[in-house]
Amino acid sequence: MFEVARSCGAIHRERLDKTTEDKDREFSRTERIRQHPPESEYYKDTYGYRADIESTNNNLDSGLYRQRMIVDTPERQALIMVGFCISRNAISQQVYEARLREGLLDEPPRM
Repeated sequence: MFEVARSCGAIHRERLDKTTEDKDREFSRTERIRQHPPESEYYKDTYGYRADIESTNNNLDSGLYRQRMIVDTPERQALIMVGFCISRNAISQQVYEARLREGLLDEPPRM
């Protein structure tokens, strides 16, 4: 059972397990639950990050062969993930430096 304290003070309870009806509809409750309600400060501070994270996850999935890991052992899977992160950071660095050279950026982006 998942409990959420609403801004009005009420406690909302939501089950996390799949019911038979959910299985028939292929509905996943855990994918639909928000960790932070839209009224909270944390939600307002972090809402914009989701699109970036989803984009990165989509790139990772499409980079693998039909969304399947291309190695067998956990150690090799970790190596693939580290390589993916290093390559993404290297590409970001190159794009940033090119924009800086071309005068498109005056100062580093603010977080």
